[in-house]
Amino acid sequence: MADEVRKTLKQDLATAKGSSRTVDVLDAIGNSGDPSFLPDLDRDLTDPSSAIREHAARAMGSMPLDNTQDVLLQTLGTETDPDVRTALVQSLSEGHDCDAQALATGAQRLAAEPAPAVRAALIRWLGPCDKDQQVAKDALVAQFHRETVPALMQLIGQFVTAQDLQ
Repeated sequence: MADEVRKTLKQDLATAKGSSRTVDVLDAIGNSGDPSFLPDLDRDLTDPSSAIREHAARAMGSMPLDNTQDVLLQTLGTETDPDVRTALVQSLSEGHDCDAQALATGAQRLAAEPAPAVRAALIRWLGPCDKDQQVAKDALVAQFHRETVPALMQLIGQFVTAQDLQ
């Protein structure tokens, strides 16, 4: 049965007409959690349609993080659409991996990120790692002092203490 579903999804993805149908198939692929679709998702991360890129990123969040982390981080560094960047960060955080190198990339991105929704996703990713990784705590503290959105300052406060912020 799994082979039949996999074959049907691959065929549906290859023959999808328009971004709406492609998005539906990408969502089904994400729901499958089948890493054999990673080459397809990787390709769709470069699609001209931001909706397709966003749903490809979200589908990757259902795959094993050790298979997707490098692609997600690399794409995060080049993606121009804030909704896609948010989806990339959410997919990275779904693995709950506190890998120091990945968090360092996330910390750099947080410092440079102009979109509040993406900053919120980055804070939610870095926050749970602040106890294990100093780079996460340092990034959150630094962001608190430069943050202009009160709700994001409150979000940071969920992960670091008042003493840390002084």
